[in-house]
Amino acid sequence: MLEESRLDKEFLSSIQKKEVDYEVIFQKLYQGVVETNKLIGIGLEDIDKEQRKKLIETYYQLRVEEGKEVQEAVENKDKENLVKELIDVLVVTGYEYYLQEEEIFECFVNEDSSLDIDLQTFIGSVSDYFSVTVTLSNVQDALTKIDCNLEKVVEEVLKSNLSKFPTLGELKHSLGWPPTDDIVFDEKVLSWQCKQIEHGGRYSGITAEKVVDYEGKESLCVTGVRKNTVNLNVNISNL
Repeated sequence: MLEESRLDKEFLSSIQKKEVDYEVIFQKLYQGVVETNKLIGIGLEDIDKEQRKKLIETYYQLRVEEGKEVQEAVENKDKENLVKELIDVLVVTGYEYYLQEEEIFECFVNEDSSLDIDLQTFIGSVSDYFSVTVTLSNVQDALTKIDCNLEKVVEEVLKSNLSKFPTLGELKHSLGWPPTDDIVFDEKVLSWQCKQIEHGGRYSGITAEKVVDYEGKESLCVTGVRKNTVNLNVNISNL
């Protein structure tokens, strides 16, 4: 008979299934979305009142589109795509909420509802312009009830969003340039950067130029237009 004292409790603890802190996962997602949008020039500090109004309308339209994708995934019984589309809903609606309220959505999870009710409520209300909070709540609840590694999927989404914007170091490496901290204002670098962003499929008309701030610091400014009318304005020196 195996003696209890001989069991390695530290080992057993390390392999025990951990409770998932969904609120932390969702907060990380929303914070990552806010930081990414700051990077591409549509943070609250980068836009005026009129631009903000247009952005909210844009994100509302994106919310409706993502709702259709969710419904399609359910109809196709495509679990993997359903999880992806639900997270995409949180990405766009989370920032829509941030634009409206100037704060990140406070997460809370309702474990008493069922998955079918969560999804039915979401699909039935997603096109309502004022259903931002309801949308976020229902989608969060639905994701906690689907058998998936939510933390891993969220990490992949955040990495995917950031990967659309190559760093200056990546630009230099692709051209065989030395990995220094100096910014190189070279036509090849600018051309490659513009093509890489356009290749992502989300932006068009990408241009780049050298800019100098009031302190005389030089940087590269990449601008363009997103297909859903959101402007892109990236300062390469900050990447």
